[in-house]
Amino acid sequence: MKSYLKLLLALLVAICCIVSVASCALIVPVEPDQGNQGDSTPPDDNPDDGGNKPGSDIEIVVPDANPVAETYLVDFVYRYHTTYINDFNRMESKEFNERSLRLEIPVDNSGFTAENIAAIAAITHNGYGFKSWHAEWNDAEFTVAGDAYEFVAGQAPITSDMTFYAYRGNLAGANATWEIYTEGEGKTAETVLKISGEGSTFDFTAVTDIDIPWYSQRSSISKVVVDEGITRLGSNTFHGLFNVDIVEFPESLVELGESSLRGWTKLKEFVAPKNLKVLGVSALAETNISKAILNEGLEEIKESAFLEALKLETIIVPSTLKVVGTAAFHPGVQESGSLNASAIDNVYSLGTEAQFKAIDIGLDNSWFSDLASVYYTPEEGCDPVATPGPYWRYIEETGDPLPY
Repeated sequence: MKSYLKLLLALLVAICCIVSVASCALIVPVEPDQGNQGDSTPPDDNPDDGGNKPGSDIEIVVPDANPVAETYLVDFVYRYHTTYINDFNRMESKEFNERSLRLEIPVDNSGFTAENIAAIAAITHNGYGFKSWHAEWNDAEFTVAGDAYEFVAGQAPITSDMTFYAYRGNLAGANATWEIYTEGEGKTAETVLKISGEGSTFDFTAVTDIDIPWYSQRSSISKVVVDEGITRLGSNTFHGLFNVDIVEFPESLVELGESSLRGWTKLKEFVAPKNLKVLGVSALAETNISKAILNEGLEEIKESAFLEALKLETIIVPSTLKVVGTAAFHPGVQESGSLNASAIDNVYSLGTEAQFKAIDIGLDNSWFSDLASVYYTPEEGCDPVATPGPYWRYIEETGDPLPY
């Protein structure tokens, strides 16, 4: 029995030795990181910081807090605040603030260049330009302040960023001005809009109280005077002056621009200025004139010139006319889609029949070109009394045209 116990004890000791040796064989030694030998810095808690740790190869570039400018910025701004009657006959307030031009002037400069000044002079908004530019702005009055800035090439260096503010003044064109005044007294008094200067008025692209400076007074203006020296009425110049029944044109006027007299519903007779050459697109559209006396020298009537001039009955056509644009005398279309009735009754040509038929007449002008009652000036040597034909003459006493 004792020998049996001794044998069992020896067996247990042997098993313990085997287990101990096996456990030691499973332990794998960990070699230290060769790149971090001797580094006692604790591991970074944020491994995605882009590598910006001691020892990183990425260079950190910090921009200067106040970099030195290479150019000065010079802005040209148009601002206004106005109250006007909108299309729904309600008062509306509008504030406008637009940077029209930015110039980048080198720091090493001797002032504005001639090219800069030309760019400034060319600034427009909705077709119109500005009288002056000012370096100060009055917020309380919402208008320019201080003296107008004089732009002279190379006059003085620009030393900082600047802002200039536009002032329209009384400009009606680059070299034209406007004024409104009262002529006469009492019931016969006329409110006169007068344009003076040289060249063309602006081509206004928007017909609003804001853009056309006299448009807000359209209901009171009853007379228009255009002084000698004005050669062209730009687009929409007198558009919508529905109370005008007196107009004075100068001999210098050679063109009526697009819609320049559109909507003149009170004017009864249009007498073209003596030296007019071009009657523009829709120039007399939507008017109530009954007679149009076109001058010798007129060469072109553009498209839709008399569109929806529904009371136009009599037209005197010059022998010099070469082109009549598409739908120049079209009566217009109603909302239902049917045509308006044309009132054109008589066309009197200052030229011969051959000259009238040589006119290049565009489409949709049958109310003018195909009219049965077109009368011509007799050819040289023709006696309209002895040789009846579609001829006409002026009645000396009244100046009215009359067929033979």
